[in-house]
Amino acid sequence: MKILINMKRNNLFLLMAFAVSLLAGCVKDEKVEVTPTPVVTDAVLINEVYSRGVPDAPDWVEIYNNSDSQVDISGYKIYDSGGESGAKPKKEFPTGSVIAARGFLVIVVDDGTESGFGVSSTGEELWLANVNAEVVDNITVSAMEDTQSFGCYPDGSDNLQLLNTITRGTSNSPGVAPEKIKINELYSKGDSTNPDWVELYNAGTTDVDLGAYKIYDSGGQAGTKPKLQFPTGTILTPGSFLVIVVDGEGESNFGLSGNGETIWLEKGDGTLADSVIFPALEDGQSYGRYPDGANNWQILYVPTPGAANDNTAPPTEIIIKMNEIFSKGTDADPDWIEIYNGSTVDVNLSGYKIYDSGGLSGSKPKKEFPAGTVIPAGGFFVIVTDDTVASGFGLSSNGEEVWLEDANSTVIDDVTFTAMVDGQSYGRKPDGSDTFFTFTEITRGTSNNNAATLPKLK
Repeated sequence: MKILINMKRNNLFLLMAFAVSLLAGCVKDEKVEVTPTPVVTDAVLINEVYSRGVPDAPDWVEIYNNSDSQVDISGYKIYDSGGESGAKPKKEFPTGSVIAARGFLVIVVDDGTESGFGVSSTGEELWLANVNAEVVDNITVSAMEDTQSFGCYPDGSDNLQLLNTITRGTSNSPGVAPEKIKINELYSKGDSTNPDWVELYNAGTTDVDLGAYKIYDSGGQAGTKPKLQFPTGTILTPGSFLVIVVDGEGESNFGLSGNGETIWLEKGDGTLADSVIFPALEDGQSYGRYPDGANNWQILYVPTPGAANDNTAPPTEIIIKMNEIFSKGTDADPDWIEIYNGSTVDVNLSGYKIYDSGGLSGSKPKKEFPAGTVIPAGGFFVIVTDDTVASGFGLSSNGEEVWLEDANSTVIDDVTFTAMVDGQSYGRKPDGSDTFFTFTEITRGTSNNNAATLPKLK
């Protein structure tokens, strides 16, 4: 069995057997039986695997003859977990499969036959068995990218690694790790004090000099303006971030469109390193990969320029509406306004204020909700406005405008209601909607959804 430390393939089996013999010798009169899955010594082994195949160029496995004589592997079988479990046949090497001394043989495994199998691009285990059904080699293949394979370096060794140069049917080479500079996050809702920016991330394993890289939007793509080039000597180390302000004052700078657009990142040789089409964003949002460097793009609700992207869930939307208004009050049954919580969470109304034109103009105080007033999700709260306190106000029976503001003094709702007569109220139907009716059935503190109304005026 191949393992990722410098241990000969069969040493693991010998160590296990030695440990079993020690255990058997230490326990008097007790027989200990262990039946490990043996890996039989053989000249051939799995040397390189490619799992990123397509229909025209399917997955394959390369076998290496680690001896000085040719080897006939006709009748050998190769398989993944399906063959190991018996869920499908094992793939057999055809008659005449002879490998020269120190030579290679490639078998296509993802060929559409009953015994064919695609090697998982996320990684899996493979087995190679001889004509006696004895396992002669098995390896666990790691995930790989389109330009990589997985195998032994040097050929036939116990050192397994990702190979950055695919060498199907020839001697393995680790190759040079590719540059992996990614557009990782962007912010398009900038202003003069906090301009637009783009964050780059080095998802590779080597330092990259960005000195000749360029970034641009449609203007640079079309050639109507210069592309924005990174400063000479800009080095991005593996796993690190670089933020570049794009909405500057230079000729090549560009502001990211608030409605969304495409941006490109170009290498020094003019080839494309990365690109992204981003959507329209709201204030306080960025758009980025999660996790960093991954193919998954999403709106981020906590921008993190120059740091790991944050997948914090969006804040819960608070929906508080004036839902029903009663302006034909008496001393015994004064005017009131019903508040509706259309949110999915309870909302504390402490510090909220409600008022008419007097409170708006400042000629009288705004009426504040009592401390500790909590309205449950989907619930209602009625506040009497026509009381005798200084901030109380009677709603005009001829109609007027009323405002509701939150604890930060931000107006979150305003309603202009019409004149009404005794036995009527005015409000939203359905609850919280933007459709208003005059109700002939008053539903103080409960849903308006089934209440009788006057015909809606066109």
